[in-house]
Amino acid sequence: MIEKPQGLRRRTGVVLRREISPEGDIRLMCLFRGDGVHWLSLPGGGRGRVRLGGSTEPLTWGVFSFYKGRNRSFLKEIEVKKDFWDLRNMQESLKFALGWCRLLSEMLPYQQPVDEVIPVFFWALELLEDRRDPWGMDLRFLWRILKVWGVAPSLSSCGSCGKRLSEGTWKDGVFLCPVCSPGGRGRIPLEAATFWARTDKKNLPQETLSEGNRKNLYAVRSIISSNLKAFR
Repeated sequence: MIEKPQGLRRRTGVVLRREISPEGDIRLMCLFRGDGVHWLSLPGGGRGRVRLGGSTEPLTWGVFSFYKGRNRSFLKEIEVKKDFWDLRNMQESLKFALGWCRLLSEMLPYQQPVDEVIPVFFWALELLEDRRDPWGMDLRFLWRILKVWGVAPSLSSCGSCGKRLSEGTWKDGVFLCPVCSPGGRGRIPLEAATFWARTDKKNLPQETLSEGNRKNLYAVRSIISSNLKAFR
């Protein structure tokens, strides 16, 4: 059945961003399965006129009922499926989760399906809430998003010759081995990043990483984030 351009809609998705105007109106940026990113309006929501409460906060997953108008879409109801309540009480992990919301809200195209991103985001949040180290999860999330978009660098093999890497030098969007980058400066260890990016979720440890490991993962994450420039 083909939907009309305007009318009632029900979509499964997540709140990425929430804005409240000086007049007390709420705008939600949501990521929907099959529809991508949409803005929903909730007039008077910030003044308590509409009783949706915490269901309008970022990281809320559920079924969203809204009316799609000619110029705006108006939120009617949210049937919450997952609110990540425990994660909201984990200060450090929550900071990273909200950072992922911000990244997706800035990078994803408007009203275009990006369903491949949704499971990457959901399971990263699940693992954060299950007390996996947030620095390791931040590297994992970014690398897997880059993989979905086809621009993730290999962390375990040279981007030129394919030789196995334990450390590499970054050049033109890939890591290179010492042979392909002789005298290359800034060689960085990659084994920890490879583990966090590629390991099955059930085998990821819950222990807090050492400061040294966190610094290494942050360095790798900062380097590979330059591959996002293709989407800006």
